[in-house]
Amino acid sequence: LSRLTRELNIDPNRVYITGHSMGGHLTWRSGMQMGDRFAAVSPMSGGYDYVETKEVYNLLNVPGYGTFGAKEPYDIDVFNRKIGAWMKERRFDWRLVEKPGGHEIFDDEIPRISAFILARERNLYPEQVFRRTGPKPMHDEPNVNERWNVEHTWKKDRAIPLSTAHWLRLFPLPNDTPEENRVQSIHARRKGNIFTIASRNVRRARIYLHPKMVDFEKSIKVVAIETVVFDERVD
Repeated sequence: LSRLTRELNIDPNRVYITGHSMGGHLTWRSGMQMGDRFAAVSPMSGGYDYVETKEVYNLLNVPGYGTFGAKEPYDIDVFNRKIGAWMKERRFDWRLVEKPGGHEIFDDEIPRISAFILARERNLYPEQVFRRTGPKPMHDEPNVNERWNVEHTWKKDRAIPLSTAHWLRLFPLPNDTPEENRVQSIHARRKGNIFTIASRNVRRARIYLHPKMVDFEKSIKVVAIETVVFDERVD
């Protein structure tokens, strides 16, 4: 994606992803794991119970327009209804449209999907960022591919790790961390030059600053769990 953006002169703030069935699953997961790369996503007839796994929180800054049939296999319809209700209650910028039919692409929704996603551009500097990362099951089906449960957070030749979202980055936990504490979650908000952070199981985090976010002529304050951990100017 980065290479094509450079070589074909693509606007990086207007990149979108869509897919059907297995492509729908990939669209969901791309939005949750690499949401800062896309302006909007459109999963069609895909998805697991991302409310149960809490992965849906990672879509906080990722608009989406999804479709699914009323009679889907593998409980895809059940999961999408649950996700849709969860997002509506929290006012996420999402539409999940249930259509009469089954596991298919609904041609009449294509113009509405196109209008929705093309009206949105990527925002790298949102006022709040949520990131959850760590080992987790994709769904309850037994005997799944064991690689699906591996969290790939760092590679030597990858410039931006998957643990980075917008202006926030998490770091891998020590190898001796107990399994029950290996899921990290962090919610960071910014208001002017003040950042407030709530987290769980996070040992280390990094905030990336930009002139569009803060005033570098003033001090930057970071408050983590009601404790001021940083309060000074940044050059």
